[in-house]
Amino acid sequence: MATVNLFFDTRATTENETVRRVGIIKIAVTHNRTKRLYTTGIKTDSDQWQSLPKKGEKLDSRVKDEKRLKLYADIYSMPNGFYRRAESIVEALGANFDFEAFKDAFDNWGIEKKVEAEKTDLLSTLSTKSETLLKNGQVSHGTNFGALSKSLQRFIHTLTKSECKEYGLSVGNPRNPQPLKLEYRHITPDFLKHYEEWMLHEGKASRGEPSQSPKSKPKGVSITTVSIYTRALRTLFNEAIEAGIIKQETYPFSTRKGSTKYVIPESENIKKALSRTDIDKVKSYQPEPDSMEQRAHDLWLFSYYGNGMNIADLCRLKQNNLTKDYIHFERAKTKASNKKKPVIISVKINEVMARILSHWGNLDKSKNAYVFPFLNNSMDAAQQKQTIHQVIKMTNKYMKRVGEKLGIEGDLNTYAARHSFATTLQRTGAPISFIQSRLGHKKSSTTEIYLAGFEPEQESKFLSEL
Repeated sequence: MATVNLFFDTRATTENETVRRVGIIKIAVTHNRTKRLYTTGIKTDSDQWQSLPKKGEKLDSRVKDEKRLKLYADIYSMPNGFYRRAESIVEALGANFDFEAFKDAFDNWGIEKKVEAEKTDLLSTLSTKSETLLKNGQVSHGTNFGALSKSLQRFIHTLTKSECKEYGLSVGNPRNPQPLKLEYRHITPDFLKHYEEWMLHEGKASRGEPSQSPKSKPKGVSITTVSIYTRALRTLFNEAIEAGIIKQETYPFSTRKGSTKYVIPESENIKKALSRTDIDKVKSYQPEPDSMEQRAHDLWLFSYYGNGMNIADLCRLKQNNLTKDYIHFERAKTKASNKKKPVIISVKINEVMARILSHWGNLDKSKNAYVFPFLNNSMDAAQQKQTIHQVIKMTNKYMKRVGEKLGIEGDLNTYAARHSFATTLQRTGAPISFIQSRLGHKKSSTTEIYLAGFEPEQESKFLSEL
């Protein structure tokens, strides 16, 4: 274990100080036969040095000289005297002692290490997070974090002075000249509850219309948007705790209903799956050949038969995802979070899917070419997202018309294809674990959201057994 001693260093004194026998008191630390000196910054003469106890022994009670008493206190007082702090550091480091760690602790003794301001600045963190995700091609997530930042800034500008004071904020309205600053410490359960209420009533961002006019009525967002934004905030808190930026006790979220902390709202689960009868209607429908209606109908069927593959993944399929009888792919939505353990989904290509591939597939069959000719390798992530959005929009537009022609109630959209795939498997008796693997979900609870329940005739059959 390292040892601590005092050292009187006269080497750096001036000629005049040498004559007066002046030196600097330093802490000498010895470890594994190596000695290092650490200055206390205290200059004194040799007489004072000679009278100073060298190992913390008590000073003679008869000593009345103020200089000697002060020197003794500066070196040996508990716990901040230079000798005492050195002893404490050595003891704390124990078997892990090294001179670099000792120097850092000795130089910064009594100074609380503060986390860099930019790491506690939530708006700055949101901006960095958004830029990083967008750069990595995760356009949806990146856009959400950017939108959250703007939403929080709009919310803060609506707060009164008393509300700002309550949350510890230094800015309450646009006329306040102070720069807007939001830190993790400001996000309390009460802040989040207030933010949710504001979002539901007036949190919708304007899109160029004169909604800033005093006469215009504010519009709220959906509970789903509230959930998306607050889950994004929760993600930042989890990352900040893991990085040691904030402490666990400051965490404002809870999953337990009735908790005094903030519970993220769950959007109402509106069942999107079709009945068996409606699915059969869609299958047997004959659209006009080579029309946009046929393309929409075929993409819907491809999604349905393809393990409920969403249109974004369908558009991103490449030739190297195909084998003779199967499609093997990884969901774009979860790809970034599954880097260590990729979840590969395998889809058996049936006759309907094979026909669709033959009819609408890309003529370029090289390994890196896209299966469907919606995307190309020259597009960046933003262009791909925009194209996929347009494909989904047009598919939903024409499938809505198909649904009206067939008398199907509800939206016959791309979501319905994925939900209907899951629910059809459930109704045939497939276990949730099997459906979960087909959909590529990490948790069975996510899969359960997709399941619409049983057909009326099945319910009657089960209940008749009571």
